[in-house]
Amino acid sequence: MEVYEALREYIDSKGIKQTAIAEKCGINVKSLNAILKGRVALKADTMMSICYKGLGIRPEIFLASYSNIIGK
Repeated sequence: MEVYEALREYIDSKGIKQTAIAEKCGINVKSLNAILKGRVALKADTMMSICYKGLGIRPEIFLASYSNIIGK
C-alpha cells in the first residue's frame, strides 16, 4: 500500500471531509483529492501539513506501515 492510499483510508475511516482538511492546510480541495487518488505526487511538506494541520496526527504512522511493505 502506498502512503497516499494509507492516508486516504485513514481519512475515510474517520469520516473526515476532504474540504475540512484542505481548509486547515491551506490547499485546494481538488489538489488534495488528486493526491489522495495518486494522480499527483505526495510531497513531504504536503504530507506534514495534511497530518499535523489537517488531521492533528503524526505522519510516522503512515510512513512506518509503508517502510514495512517496501522492506519485505
